[in-house]
Amino acid sequence: MGKFAIISFRDSEEAVVRQIYSLLVEEAHFEDLKLEQNCELVFPGLKINVKEKSVYIRENPIHFSYYEFYTLYFLAKHSGWVFSKEQIYESVWKEAGEHSGSAVTNVIGQIRKKLREGGVKQEYIQTIINHGYKFIEGREG
Repeated sequence: MGKFAIISFRDSEEAVVRQIYSLLVEEAHFEDLKLEQNCELVFPGLKINVKEKSVYIRENPIHFSYYEFYTLYFLAKHSGWVFSKEQIYESVWKEAGEHSGSAVTNVIGQIRKKLREGGVKQEYIQTIINHGYKFIEGREG
């Protein structure tokens, strides 16, 4: 089943690009989960297991809510890419991102807190001022 977007000449270029990107990211996210059910993303001190929908810090399981898990997974899966709050909201919440409010900010804060409390020293999620967030692979320091 395909997807479509209605674009008018009154839409700004940015709005058109956002709509197209949203459709592509949503489709790619679905395919990622469908094709990689046994996928594990592994980083220093951190493992994200897609099949189990779980996060491990040094082999210790850490409870993440649905939105925390999928936000972390989405960013880690696209490591190094910068995503706006709206793009993250559209990809994880599956709703229009223009009204994302503080939902993404709060979830990112909870993810950072749980990783710190679990003993991860690497700051995996970096804030890119005026642009959004990105996942940084690296070495623990």
